[in-house]
Amino acid sequence: MDKMLDSLTERLKALPGQHITCYEGGALKVRAFPELGRDVEKLVRHLQTGGVTRGQRIGLLANNCYEWLVYDLALLHLGVIAVPLPVDSFGQTPRAEVAERYRLALLLVEPDAPAPAEHWVMRMRLQDPDPVRLRDEISAQPDPDKDLFSLVFSSGTSGRLKCLKISRRGTQALIASFGRDFQFRADDLILAFLPLSSFQQRWMLYTAIHYGFNLGLTVPARLFHALKDMRPTVLGAAPLLYETVEGRYLTLEDRQRRVLDVLRAFLLKLPKSWQLRAGRILFKPFHDPFGGRIRLAIAGAAPIRYTTLKFFESIGLTLYSAYGLTEAGFLSWNVPGRIKLGSVGKEVYPGTLELAEDGEIIFNYPDLLSYGYLDVDPEEERKTFLGKGRIATGDIGRVDADGYFYIEGRKKDIIITQGGVKLQPEDIERAIEREADVGRAVVFGGGDLPCVMALVSLRSGDSQRLRRRIQDHIDQVNRTLAPPARIGKVVFTGQQFTMESGFLNRNLKVDRNKVFGRFQADFMNMTTTGDAA
Repeated sequence: MDKMLDSLTERLKALPGQHITCYEGGALKVRAFPELGRDVEKLVRHLQTGGVTRGQRIGLLANNCYEWLVYDLALLHLGVIAVPLPVDSFGQTPRAEVAERYRLALLLVEPDAPAPAEHWVMRMRLQDPDPVRLRDEISAQPDPDKDLFSLVFSSGTSGRLKCLKISRRGTQALIASFGRDFQFRADDLILAFLPLSSFQQRWMLYTAIHYGFNLGLTVPARLFHALKDMRPTVLGAAPLLYETVEGRYLTLEDRQRRVLDVLRAFLLKLPKSWQLRAGRILFKPFHDPFGGRIRLAIAGAAPIRYTTLKFFESIGLTLYSAYGLTEAGFLSWNVPGRIKLGSVGKEVYPGTLELAEDGEIIFNYPDLLSYGYLDVDPEEERKTFLGKGRIATGDIGRVDADGYFYIEGRKKDIIITQGGVKLQPEDIERAIEREADVGRAVVFGGGDLPCVMALVSLRSGDSQRLRRRIQDHIDQVNRTLAPPARIGKVVFTGQQFTMESGFLNRNLKVDRNKVFGRFQADFMNMTTTGDAA
């Protein structure tokens, strides 16, 4: 396993039956792995001629494209420390400032960018590449940290971008476990569509090369086109994508849903080995948005609704919920033959998860994916990195008698009412979201707030009748809660939770501060109602 990442270029040459598919000029372009390998080798020679060597830091600032992958693999082959920079965060930052902050010897930018003014900026071109000119002697010196594989950026739930030091050993351990538990096939195709500055996307591509199956690459804006055109068999995505397809079922007329419900019940009675094939026929409109060939659908990055899990199970496409964080990689997951809906599965590395006295999940593993932040105060860093391979996740969880883990919510999101009662808002939110017409629920409370409050995003449409039905459902939820936890104010909105609306962060998790800030005036202008009054 020690040479896994160093051998990817050679691995490409040994896989003539596998390929990478991406868009170029609006059309699909398919290349066999050996062609990708030759492009990598040619670029390696060009970079070496310019003085690029092991241990230097080189930044990549561009959107997803074939050239991005070739340059990344070439840097990996050379043992360079790649520093992929999110375009949405660094696109407008002065290049000199970025290069100085992260000690970059070279900065790689879009293939079609204008000729760069700085000698140390290089376009990601494969034909007639720009000359390689390193920034200065200091930046060209190798990093002394031999296990530093890459610098990556994550906002987590803090909303503030943090730079993480990624471990070579930890990356290889994660790739090995991914292939071990999901048993990929040579004819599989995994689709990467989130920005390649997200480390999860990169190591998924490395996994495909190492285990010998196909790659698809696109940009987020072309996701649904890519799903139709590339027809992946393996997909890892945030719950929002799966919930969008579930929404098509929930917005059908009652008569259509009743017919489908009969078919869903019938499918679940079939032998497990028949369900996926039968589901693709009986529920074609819900499989086709993913290309119609998905056999492994992994849901991670944020909590997923139980109704979504049940819906996909009932159409033959099981969703495998996984749990992790950028600092540590995946910590637990459901896998074929070992799954419990509603849980985030069993430990990826047995015996590595423990629960602190307050319920916080602590990860303990010698080969951590990351071993610290580059740009965070040491005192703050120690709140997460506890030393000796231990990481505090910030998540409150529980484990059942069979060893399956469940996420109850974020430690920092716990509500303490004016009466001193502690509440986990995610529990209440999940209860509200059992109503089909609720797109998203966000619960607030504590501090100076007079009661627990809920923002409800309507899935589609709006009417007084619809609001009354959802309010009746919330009243039912209230009756199951202790008085301090009951929802006293409800605000409805037709706005959807997206990154564009500002309600989701770049990891597609709810940004509670922004949501409350946007609707604070609506809450304050209401009087407390219902059982919480």
